[in-house]
Formats: sequence, structure tokens, C-alpha cells
Amino acid sequence: MSGNASEAKTTNVTASDVLNSLFAPDEKVCIRVFDDRKGGTFKGKKISCDCAKFSTVNEELKRHNAENRGIFYVVNYGGNDDASIIRINAQFVEMDEGSFDEQQMKVDGFPLPPSMIIRTQKSLLFTGSWTRPHALRDSGKFRSNWLSILTGIKCASMSLG
Repeated sequence: MSGNASEAKTTNVTASDVLNSLFAPDEKVCIRVFDDRKGGTFKGKKISCDCAKFSTVNEELKRHNAENRGIFYVVNYGGNDDASIIRINAQFVEMDEGSFDEQQMKVDGFPLPPSMIIRTQKSLLFTGSWTRPHALRDSGKFRSNWLSILTGIKCASMSLG
């Protein structure tokens, strides 16, 4: 095995599995629900719960999903907006263009090797994740360090197409 993500073992995971890899049981997970249809009228909703209690919002999320609403969780810790983030857990990149094979080739060529790849109905979502990056948070320069990292990752991800 050469180490390419395309050769990695496939494992079926749940949303709880993904969240538990990024958050402690008592940490708040923020979830955003939005209208996933052009011209839709749903204005969006923000939901939060402790990671250990994620199952308590499953039925509500299933109802939103049945109404063609997109559901995303805020991957980083602290709140629902950039100003509230106090810890970087990961950076997710999503692609909707191309076949799964084409998307996988782009993931394999990305400069930050993914720690996780999630295959949805139409796209690959991949992440580079960090386990409790205290050096960034405790440096006193968290905001500028975080924004510099995000800018670099966004520039690299733009090359994915």
C-alpha cells in the first residue's frame, strides 16, 4: 500500500462516530440546518447539544432531511460563528463536481493528506484533523494562526475545481 487515501480501508461510520472523534462527550456540538433547494423558503435553523447527547436531536434532523434540507455541523469547537471558535478540530473540504473516481484523484493530490473521507450521495467530503491543537490555542495568537491556516487550506482546495 502506497499510502494514498484511495487505497485506505472503507469503514461505515455514523454521524456520532465522526462527532466523537472531534469532540469530548460534554462539549457542545453546533449544527446548522438550511434549505438545500434553489428558491426554497426555509430560513435555516441552528441546533446545539452536548456531543454525548447527539442522539437526542436525530429525529429532528431526520425530519429536516426528509424536507430536503441540508444539515452540517460546525467542525471546530466554540460556537456557530468564526468569532466564537476557540479550538480547531479539522478543516473539511467538499466537492460536488465530477465522478467519485475524479473526486478521489483530487483528494489523493491534495497537499494535506486526509485523516477521514466521507462519501455522501453525490460527493466526497474529506478532512485534515488535529487532535486538540493546544499549541495554536495557547499561543496567544489563536485567531491570526487559525485564519492563516484556513487561508492556506482554502487556496489549496480551490485547485480541486
